[in-house]
Amino acid sequence: MKRSAFLLFFILLNLLITRSGEAQEYLDFIFADLKIDNRLVSGEVELITRDYENFYLSLQSFNEHLACELILDMNSGLLTGKFWDEEVNKTLSPELFMLEEDEPFVSIRLLAVLSIEYEFNHAKQWLRIITNDMHPRTKELIAQERKKLIAAIKERKASLLVKENEYRAFTAPNMDVNLALKHQKDAGYYAYAQLTQDLLYHQADIQMSQSDNNELTGEAVFSRKLHMHRVPMSYKFGDVRASQATLSQNVSKGVGLYFGQDERRSQKLQENVSGYIIPGTEVSLFQNDYLLDFVVARDDGFYEFKGLNFRDHRAVYRIRFNYPDGRVEERAISKPSWQGLREGQWTPEFLYVDSSESLLKTYGAKNERKFAMANATYIYSKSTLLRGGLEWSDSEQQSNLIPFTDIEWRDDTGSLFTSKLGYSDQLIYEGQLNINSNNHAVYLQNSKRDMEDSIVRSRSVGYIYTGEVFKFDSRYYDASSSGFNAQEQGVEFKLGYSAKGHSHYISWNNQVSGFSADKVSFVSSYNSSWGALNLSLSREFYERKADQFMLSYNKYWQGYNFSTSVRYAPERKDTTTKFRLSKSLESVSLSFSLSNSTAGESVATLNFSFSFHGKAPLKTLSSSSYRRGSVVKNWAFLDSNYNGMWDGELSEPILNGVKLKASQQRPKEFVSEEQSHMVGVDVYDPTIFHVDAESLDNPFLIPVFPTVQLESHPGGVIDVALPFQQVFEAEGEVIKFNAQGKQERNSGFVPLEILTLEGEQSSLREYSTEHDGFFIIDRLQKGQYLLTVPEQYLRDHNLECENCQQVIDTQMADDYIFFLEPIKLIPKAIASKESL
Repeated sequence: MKRSAFLLFFILLNLLITRSGEAQEYLDFIFADLKIDNRLVSGEVELITRDYENFYLSLQSFNEHLACELILDMNSGLLTGKFWDEEVNKTLSPELFMLEEDEPFVSIRLLAVLSIEYEFNHAKQWLRIITNDMHPRTKELIAQERKKLIAAIKERKASLLVKENEYRAFTAPNMDVNLALKHQKDAGYYAYAQLTQDLLYHQADIQMSQSDNNELTGEAVFSRKLHMHRVPMSYKFGDVRASQATLSQNVSKGVGLYFGQDERRSQKLQENVSGYIIPGTEVSLFQNDYLLDFVVARDDGFYEFKGLNFRDHRAVYRIRFNYPDGRVEERAISKPSWQGLREGQWTPEFLYVDSSESLLKTYGAKNERKFAMANATYIYSKSTLLRGGLEWSDSEQQSNLIPFTDIEWRDDTGSLFTSKLGYSDQLIYEGQLNINSNNHAVYLQNSKRDMEDSIVRSRSVGYIYTGEVFKFDSRYYDASSSGFNAQEQGVEFKLGYSAKGHSHYISWNNQVSGFSADKVSFVSSYNSSWGALNLSLSREFYERKADQFMLSYNKYWQGYNFSTSVRYAPERKDTTTKFRLSKSLESVSLSFSLSNSTAGESVATLNFSFSFHGKAPLKTLSSSSYRRGSVVKNWAFLDSNYNGMWDGELSEPILNGVKLKASQQRPKEFVSEEQSHMVGVDVYDPTIFHVDAESLDNPFLIPVFPTVQLESHPGGVIDVALPFQQVFEAEGEVIKFNAQGKQERNSGFVPLEILTLEGEQSSLREYSTEHDGFFIIDRLQKGQYLLTVPEQYLRDHNLECENCQQVIDTQMADDYIFFLEPIKLIPKAIASKESL
């Protein structure tokens, strides 16, 4: 019994060993999805394995998928041949290849031997090969995609009509007008007008204001945009304003000339902003979300804000205008930058201002001072700017010429270093260092400037914190003047809080200059559905004349704007209260206001505001401003000779009803001499318009340029001729048959090619059929074309074709549509049987 048990045990053990040996010899087939460079290869790759650790594919499959020509000697393991552009001569270790049914197989690890990355997931059955776009087929596909992209870019350019900025000898002006009648003891008035137009091939901007108590005042500036070395430039002359950041004593405004690019940051670390606007307008200055100050424009329309600080790179300034008619407008104050300049480019700049002269009478006393500056700027690198030039100033006291050099460095965090050196009998300079880190900024400033008979030295150090809701700004400064033997020291602290709908800003300044002059100011604003409230008050403890209190409230409701304000002037011990009600209509804005002061003065004012274009004043009368507007004169026509141009001598028919449209622009429009005139279009920067031809109600009349890019300037006029062409369509069907001779349900993605037959034969376009086999060839111009199925496609799919070449003659079209004979694609095996 015991012997029988041992015998049975050995028999079972022998069976297990035999089974294990058979399992080792068992061959498993795996069909994996193959991706090469994220491109899914059609079909599956067949892999074999015996142990599920080593996976092999046939050398023939390897050569096909990797587009190579490798030969393997099964006896020596020598792998030779060509792998793309390299010759291969390697001896493989035995585990990298095997022979199965007299066919050589190689391990997928051969890819690593050939320096090709790969990933294999046995569980999900996929193999991913990464060649970094070195695979010949990948290169071919990339070349094809690049070719398609270039063709698409060319097609887009061909469908885009570009009209660049141009200046004319004269254009009818755009006019913004404000007229006010007031009663204050006696009847009075004031008037404001702003005019923009082309005059002697320049953009003319003229602002004028006059009242019964003041003479005509205003400004006039003439300018042009230019391009030098692909850098956007401009020049202007007339009543120009000058930068304040110079080594010698500068002038703020006067008659002069400016030529150059946008003024750069190194010149505008601190700046004053002023201008003319409709009298009675409330002008508010914002830094980011904080209200810093607000004033009411005087009867001559003048307003001014001083000391805008550009040292903090996060500071963004804007001005909000609350017009007497209730309209609200915001204008951004451009932050100085290197806009338009790239590494290795340079640009010149010139400025001359004579403050003793003005084209129109301006507000304030004039001084006998002249200033000029000429320099050249070079962008050394992305972060570094170099500049050198001359400053010249002339006054009754002295004339001074200062050569200077300037370097500016900045990084992406907003950190900044500027150093400007000059010489005028002695070394003068101005330098600043800004260090920014997240929400914190520290800045140091030191300067020595020549101010006529005096050398003015100043230095300051400051710290700025900018959070999501809080802002803190502190500064210590020290300044001295040799000519007046004076010294000034002070500290300044500012704290701001901003949240949705409201902001509050408080500042304290302690100035020590032989006496203490503490000044505290507070500015606050609230905005919600119930209206906008602004509050400003300040107290100077040394001199009460500088104290002020002002409160204003605005509310828009049911198309009406209601506002009220209270202002207290301590030097006169006078409180002025003002109420205003305004309404904007389509053509004009009206407002009526009453004001009363404790000094016994009461004023009633009736205000009218409107804009119009000089060519058609009544048709273009509007309550919206045309200040930045251009006139777009456009007309659509039938391009009879297909040249894409307006040929007036051919009397090409005008197509009425076609419009140009752009997002967020709703200009006034009038028709004159079968041409549409859009007034008040803002295209100072290039703007894209789309051609709207719905009114034609004809799908076979299409615009040659569906999109139009326009660039002009305020007061400019652009002529846009929109060619339309009569086009045709060709419709047909491709029918595919399978190996059994039956019609397939899917006949999609069959390539088609259109060739021109008139003139030199060339390929026009490529198409492919829809999923169901139908196709439409659109936008065919008048003429003859040849439709073909490419021979390469027929060879690759082993197909015969019926009606594979057909002539399209648009003269034979029925209602602009040409119907083609069905194209039949038949496998060659079936075609040969039918022929037998």
